[in-house]
Amino acid sequence: MYFLTIAIPTYNREVAVSANVARLIGILSEVNDKDISVLVIDNDSTDGTYLRLTSLSCKYDGHVRVLRNEKNLGYNGNFVRLFEEAKCEYLLFLSDEDFLISDYLNDLVEFLRHARPLFTSSPFYLNDNVKPYRGRSSRKRVKLQEFSSASFYLSGLVFNVEHSINIIKKSKEHFTHTNQIYPQVLLASILLAKGDCYWFEKPLAQKQFNLDTSITYKGGRYDLLDGRWIQHILQLEFFYFWRSQMESNHVIDKVSKMIRYHNRNLFGKLYSSIEREYPEVYFNFLIGACIVVHKALFKIMLKRLICRKFFG
Repeated sequence: MYFLTIAIPTYNREVAVSANVARLIGILSEVNDKDISVLVIDNDSTDGTYLRLTSLSCKYDGHVRVLRNEKNLGYNGNFVRLFEEAKCEYLLFLSDEDFLISDYLNDLVEFLRHARPLFTSSPFYLNDNVKPYRGRSSRKRVKLQEFSSASFYLSGLVFNVEHSINIIKKSKEHFTHTNQIYPQVLLASILLAKGDCYWFEKPLAQKQFNLDTSITYKGGRYDLLDGRWIQHILQLEFFYFWRSQMESNHVIDKVSKMIRYHNRNLFGKLYSSIEREYPEVYFNFLIGACIVVHKALFKIMLKRLICRKFFG
């Protein structure tokens, strides 16, 4: 059994994922660590992805496994299957369009062996190297209220397989729901409630290709208003389920706090979608929402609007 496996879900991205895997093969050859492997699962692609990947993997002595789903399971189903097929203690996820930053791979392995976290999140930069999309500059525990920013973007997230698969098995229908597009958020949130989860201050992945996402809600964009709302409801149902399953009052309290944080963040998500989809009403929504949610938040958002209006 390997200690760490780099897990890549892919679908119809032959050029990007084959470049990614070829690069990973080179990295594994250089680090010469027999405890690290690569697992790629093709989600029934139609563009030759699987054949290209198998031709690459056969050259590297079993350390690179390529599997193919018999039918498209959706992003969430493919995410779950990566855990089901894993033969390791930890999974480090990469999007097929992002490259691994190998400089910190040994440091990550050493940290995982020492701290044994349930979940680890590293910094990730979307379009530049100035401000991280998520992450912290020090190696410390992830706070409950930080769980969303720790887990929305897949690349660079590290999960303890044993603890993760136990959660997935117990609530698989929540992870594989047709409209569930954030399975990593569900998993990370319960791991945070159950034990120690850490920020890893060094980036593990970087954007290489800027490709359109294939993740959709009912065939439409997940980041529009109806998609945001259904994701909110699905995550609430998941949290309520796990709160009913917990035996420790301490852990039950943590999940209850997550529900409050989740509800508190709703207006911000809806605001971003309304601003994009219905710009003619977003200002009225913002004013009403801020007054209802919190007076202090209203002041912050009002300052943002004033700065945008007068200073661009």
